[in-house]
Amino acid sequence: MAKDIYITGMGMISAQNSLYAESTADFLPKDDFHCIEPDYKEFIPPAKARRMSRILKFSFVAAQKAQKESKLESPQTINVATALGCLKDTTLFLKDLIESKEEVLKPTPFINSTHNTVAGLLAISYGAKGQNFTFSHTSFSFEHALLDALMRVEEDEIENAMIGAVEELTEETEIIKQHLQIQNQGEGASFFMLDTRKPENYYARVLAVGFAYELEDEADLNNAVMQFLKQQEIEPAEVDILVSKRDLSGVFAPQKQIVYPEYSGEYMTDAGFGFGVAVLEVKNHQKPVLMVNHNGKMSYSFVLLNR
Repeated sequence: MAKDIYITGMGMISAQNSLYAESTADFLPKDDFHCIEPDYKEFIPPAKARRMSRILKFSFVAAQKAQKESKLESPQTINVATALGCLKDTTLFLKDLIESKEEVLKPTPFINSTHNTVAGLLAISYGAKGQNFTFSHTSFSFEHALLDALMRVEEDEIENAMIGAVEELTEETEIIKQHLQIQNQGEGASFFMLDTRKPENYYARVLAVGFAYELEDEADLNNAVMQFLKQQEIEPAEVDILVSKRDLSGVFAPQKQIVYPEYSGEYMTDAGFGFGVAVLEVKNHQKPVLMVNHNGKMSYSFVLLNR
């Protein structure tokens, strides 16, 4: 990146006690990956909370934490990544559709079932009148939300942005996934504030985002990683920490590797949680961190962070 882009605020709600986490040292591997939710009364007025679904509440709190840390009243851009959107409201809408025989439908479940409900809520809450996008690119949704914000900064369209990644588990989807024998399914909300202005305190800098599609084998992946680092003028030996979707010790083996789904569970936008893990590692170790995500089809994303 030609411009320095700083992460000035972060908020994560996950299967870990991550909302106020200052280090990954307290994160523990788990078997149950439902979110550890806060007491919403501390963050949202009860009258407002009653009108919000569960995914809206934990997304709002995670975004509020990031926004308050950044001390930025209204972001110029809000990019939210979600592959499946507000599943509970979608289910309620479909049930209503069936039970009413498509005659008289309740408007609220339909309105809240759309993918851009979270982004819209945040824009209204912060009075943000700029770009308000939802990215639904399956496993790479978060990376595209991040890349879009970085591109707009590079083109001098914006100076700051809020980006996030959200998914939820519901009773219905858990039953479906059990029948499909899909294990370790998780959920969560991860939000970050980006700014070109260097504050006194910040988490990390975003150096680059890249992709490598339909690779043949791990040798191709190693070449792709080396090429990505070379483009950023970073020597592989400088990267001491790898945060990855799966164990890549046979491909790229720095001193420390964190396989983030062990702590968050697996879901389409778990890269948001992985990004948060990488951000905390940079903050605490003051060294470059590489995050690698994949979509199960030998396509990969790379995000490079540094202090």
